[in-house]
Amino acid sequence: MRNRDGFTLLELVAALSLSAVIGIWAAGFFGSQMHEYKKQTQILKTEELADRVCFQITSRLDHAFLFRVDPKESSVLYYCEGSGELGEQWEQISEEDLGLGAEKEYEVRLDFSDTQSQKAVSEITVLYKGEKVYSRTIRLSSVYGYLEDGEDEKGENENKDGSLSW
Repeated sequence: MRNRDGFTLLELVAALSLSAVIGIWAAGFFGSQMHEYKKQTQILKTEELADRVCFQITSRLDHAFLFRVDPKESSVLYYCEGSGELGEQWEQISEEDLGLGAEKEYEVRLDFSDTQSQKAVSEITVLYKGEKVYSRTIRLSSVYGYLEDGEDEKGENENKDGSLSW
């Protein structure tokens, strides 16, 4: 009879091989989970940034009566909180006015080119490291809500197919 004080070389190689297979599987599993976590965190941060921009725009345009956009600079919206008569003070809202300079990797672009005199339309685009990752359109009516000629009386946020847009 042999005295067995330890493991044989074959047993050690088998145990190490099994440990290596389990380790490689665990690393792949946790690596993919970390990748998915980072992706979901980026989506959440992007949507939160777009929500903040929407809130700032809607709160600033809450009492606006008239809107206009310079055709050469569609990223700036001019709005009036009065009747629009001569001498009324026109305010503006632009990307720089939103105070988002602290967001280093993210950039927000605004496009007000579809704005009409009594309906502000803003296309909000969020870029992450220069790449477009999120886009949202908001439509805001004049505070008095007058309909322009040819407009129907559907809800301001209702699309032609009946779906709602924010």
